[in-house]
Amino acid sequence: MIIRIIRLFIIISLAVISETFCYAGLDSLLIPVNVEDLVEKQPTAPVIDTAKDAEVEEIPEKYTLTIQDLLPALKNSLVTRYQVDGNLRIYPLRSWRGRTLNSPVWDLEITNAPSPTLTSKILIGFQILSEGEIVGEWQMPLRCEVWREVFVTRQRMNRGSPLARTDLDILNMNTLRVPNAIVSPDVELSEYELAQTVSEGQPLLLRDIAPKPLIRKGQVVEVVAAEGGMRISMKGQALEDGIREAFISIRNLNSRKNIQAQVIDDNKVKVYF
Repeated sequence: MIIRIIRLFIIISLAVISETFCYAGLDSLLIPVNVEDLVEKQPTAPVIDTAKDAEVEEIPEKYTLTIQDLLPALKNSLVTRYQVDGNLRIYPLRSWRGRTLNSPVWDLEITNAPSPTLTSKILIGFQILSEGEIVGEWQMPLRCEVWREVFVTRQRMNRGSPLARTDLDILNMNTLRVPNAIVSPDVELSEYELAQTVSEGQPLLLRDIAPKPLIRKGQVVEVVAAEGGMRISMKGQALEDGIREAFISIRNLNSRKNIQAQVIDDNKVKVYF
């Protein structure tokens, strides 16, 4: 009987303790949680200012010199060297590989041009300089053209014919294909005549024209001789054509003697004592 009473007491005591523990555990779960307390605090790393503590090395910008850059510079040098009158066009007859330079600022100098005049085909030696130093030297064969306006005959024109713009066309032509000098369209044609016959459609060359004579062979002219206040005038016959200020032979019609006289007008010559 006593044993039963002791067991009952123990059971009741355990029940009371268990109920108390359950209530205490539930209250502890309802306590607000501080998140910062759950995160493990790490030591803060020092901030490094790379702009101050380290210098960034600047890499120089490279420049590639191509054939498209080279040709205009080479053309300008040729125009200056040969005093080209017209539009010069050049075409490389050999490939040229681009060159890498440390700077986009460069210059070209011609070192060798064996021909004294510009021709249709020419071998040019040149060097490239950048930042005051020679980058390299090359030789390049070129085909050249010089385009300019020229006079071209509309029809056959005979020797001695007067020249007028109405008898000529003005065309743009590669003058390096013509072996002789071309007459510039700026020339005053009225002062010239044809020195030889020119076929239709031909460019007018300097050798084709000659200054128009003021006095013709066989023409009777006035011969003037003056010295101090004395002036003598007589008639004479021209023995040859004469342009202005040229000296020609004149035959005195009275004495039949030949004298030298200077052409000063279209029907007058002057004799000097």
